[in-house]
Amino acid sequence: MSEFSFHVNEEKDDSIQAQPKSKANYKRELNMIVSDAMAKNSKQLLYAHIYNYLISNKRYESAKQFLLEADVPIYEQRNAKQGNTGGISNVQGPKDLLPTKMLMDCEDTFLLEWWKCFSALHGSVGGTTGTVNTNHADQVPIIPMTHADPVNVATLSRLQSETLSSKANPNGFQQPLSSMFPTMNPYALYGNPQAYWSSNFAPNQLEPQQLQQQLQQQQQQQQQQQQQQQQQHQHQHQHQHQHQQKQQQQQQQQQQQQQQQQQQNQQQQQQQQQQQQQQQQQQQQQQQQQQQQQQQQQQQQQQQLQQLQQQQFIHQQQQQSEANSRNFADGNIAFMQQQAQQYQFYLQHQHLQQQQMQILQQQQQQQQQQQQQQQQQQLQQQQQQQQQRQRQQQSKNQKQQRLKK
Repeated sequence: MSEFSFHVNEEKDDSIQAQPKSKANYKRELNMIVSDAMAKNSKQLLYAHIYNYLISNKRYESAKQFLLEADVPIYEQRNAKQGNTGGISNVQGPKDLLPTKMLMDCEDTFLLEWWKCFSALHGSVGGTTGTVNTNHADQVPIIPMTHADPVNVATLSRLQSETLSSKANPNGFQQPLSSMFPTMNPYALYGNPQAYWSSNFAPNQLEPQQLQQQLQQQQQQQQQQQQQQQQQHQHQHQHQHQHQQKQQQQQQQQQQQQQQQQQQNQQQQQQQQQQQQQQQQQQQQQQQQQQQQQQQQQQQQQQQLQQLQQQQFIHQQQQQSEANSRNFADGNIAFMQQQAQQYQFYLQHQHLQQQQMQILQQQQQQQQQQQQQQQQQQLQQQQQQQQQRQRQQQSKNQKQQRLKK
């Protein structure tokens, strides 16, 4: 157990007077001060040591806020210019904070030393298996100074003399000293904070069996707490596992939906392609039908022309035969020559018509070939565009799948 020292003011401080002031105007009052000597209860005593710890460690903002909110014992000092007197520790902070003058203090502040003592006691109790060491020869009672109940110097000196004599004869004065100041309960370190001290408890009253029972109870409580923590951890693990499963299911559903959408898009594209091909086939059939109709019309026109020419020729022959019959004797030779000329002219005319028809047919065939070539080029371009779209969609799908993985 670590030793800690503190200063006790053996003489009465005449430079202070118990005149509490409001903390709202503490900046205006230069002679206001914080001290544990003016604490009226245990809370004010603890708050005074906390404030002293914050000022000593230069936690000025926290000290300022703590001073405004906590019930810190404050009093007015008569002689503000008077320095540290007796064994009282004086700590000066910034101008906007109140200084401290502590009756119980040490190098690292009494609060920190107090907790070090508790930590060492907890370590010693946790490592012991037998009885607890009840040697309180080095302990001195801590009696705070208040305005209503000051320290009796004679009583304090008598207590110190008794502690010194107890070292030579520990069995003679151990019980009176232990009954004059509160002792610490070593088995309530991590439970209720109010159970640290008990005024009616003495170390000699506990037997080894009772200590073992208390230790067993503490071990059982720790085991129960560990079991509860394990159950909570398992519950959290199950909850996380369920949450992960739900997320995986949702991701699978999303992937299935995306695949279905992709399949639907592909089906729609295939249907569109089929419709386009059907339309193209229908257009080609219509063009072929139109060409056939045009050819039939041309043939009909040619037949009509031939019939007209034959009729004209027959009519001319009839006229000529009539004229020849009338003037057979006079112009038989001339008539025959005219007929030969007319027949030659007829043959030439037919030859020219055939050439024109062939030229027209060739032009039509060329136009048809050009149209077919243009249609084929359009089909090829459409197919290339469709292939490019399919490739783009496939690349997008592959990227999405990679991102999901």
